[in-house]
Amino acid sequence: MSKNSAGRREIKYEAHKFVFDRYQNPADADQIVSLLRKCYDTFRKYDLTVDKWFELISTDSGVKPENAFVVRLRGSGRIVSHVHIAIRQILLSNGKFAKMAGVGNVCTDPDFQGMGLSSKLIGFAHDWLIKKEGIALAALHSGYLSRGHGLYRRLGYEDVCFYGRTFAINGFDMKRVLKDETSKPERKKQRKIRTKVNGFRMMDADGVKRLYKKWCSKHAGSAFRSNEYWQRKYFKKNSLSAFFTFPFKSENFLVARDERKGTAVGYLESNILNHQECFVRELVLRDDEDIETLDGLTLETIKLALGRGCSLTTLFLPSNQIPHRSMIRREFAEFKNDDCFMARVLDFSTLARLLSGKHALIDDDFALDCGVGVLSVSKNGIELLDDRTENIVPDCSVSSADFLALILGTKSALQIARDGGFSFHEKLSLSKIRKKNLIESLGKIFYLDSWLMWPGDHW
Repeated sequence: MSKNSAGRREIKYEAHKFVFDRYQNPADADQIVSLLRKCYDTFRKYDLTVDKWFELISTDSGVKPENAFVVRLRGSGRIVSHVHIAIRQILLSNGKFAKMAGVGNVCTDPDFQGMGLSSKLIGFAHDWLIKKEGIALAALHSGYLSRGHGLYRRLGYEDVCFYGRTFAINGFDMKRVLKDETSKPERKKQRKIRTKVNGFRMMDADGVKRLYKKWCSKHAGSAFRSNEYWQRKYFKKNSLSAFFTFPFKSENFLVARDERKGTAVGYLESNILNHQECFVRELVLRDDEDIETLDGLTLETIKLALGRGCSLTTLFLPSNQIPHRSMIRREFAEFKNDDCFMARVLDFSTLARLLSGKHALIDDDFALDCGVGVLSVSKNGIELLDDRTENIVPDCSVSSADFLALILGTKSALQIARDGGFSFHEKLSLSKIRKKNLIESLGKIFYLDSWLMWPGDHW
């Protein structure tokens, strides 16, 4: 150990001094929690403890203790680097669920940074997940301007999309909106469907799950939720993500019901953050264009926020999923976010199985070089082939980033084409009909182009 002229400690260890490992026993939890608190201000503010850590991983079935990967110092066993993997079943744009490895809580003790430990540890986790779990895709969230973004790009992760936009309304405008809305003349008699918004009751559970299942079928990126997952993360806890949960409060879980039938037609969940921000973490409607229900849920959330002394209400959504003429469009300010969703192919053979199969709507044959292989499409079926072993001349090509965006549903084939993402082979350069057929065929295969992953399913 030595010190430089600036007083900074310089600690040099040989590569063989490090051991790449996984969580082994409860004694590791104390070191992991200490490292997380040391590296993340959010965990210090959350007051993460060992008991809370075990509570978190018992709440989320996709986040197990053994999914914590660590680097130890040989001999002492001290943990100096860490990454936790959350395993999710995510809906792809072809309508199939795929196992995805969510990479989170990447950190290295400041004394050991600059040695490449985080990148080597993520690579170690990748190898284990391929061998033991057969997971097709890995993904993570990173600020586009953050230091970690470059690290993830070097590890093969592509920028798939920016998560969405923040819609926000401040305390002054919340009071104005509440006054305006409550002073309007009664309009219920003019409504074709009457809705009433109340706090969650256990009798609402099945209706809420049905709403989510229907919504999920239309949105790529949504996570499959088992009954156990629902019970632990949503009906017993208020989960902001895989690693942040709060006590359940029914008034934070609003359910809109059809007053005539008594059935759930929408729900909205929120968290109160730092006693000043009401953060909407999930908003699902039976009908995406049901402005009456959306406005009703929004107004009740504003009442809740003001009642709790909040000076801000925010929600994190893609702009195209907020209907025009709604209260959110009218009254909330809209901001861009730099939260980048990144992904990479983890296991080619597993992805090939997920993308392969028959497709009744395909009426043309073509081969697409997609950066990770060749997608062969014909009337007989769809196959993802390894271009290193198959002698195929592709008709066109697309970058691996755009292909990941296509299969994850963050971009449609038409969007990629409009952005100039397809490079066509010479034999197709004069054939506008073939180009059109190819793009339309891809649109039929990867038909879900509305992407969203709710914060509660984040890692």
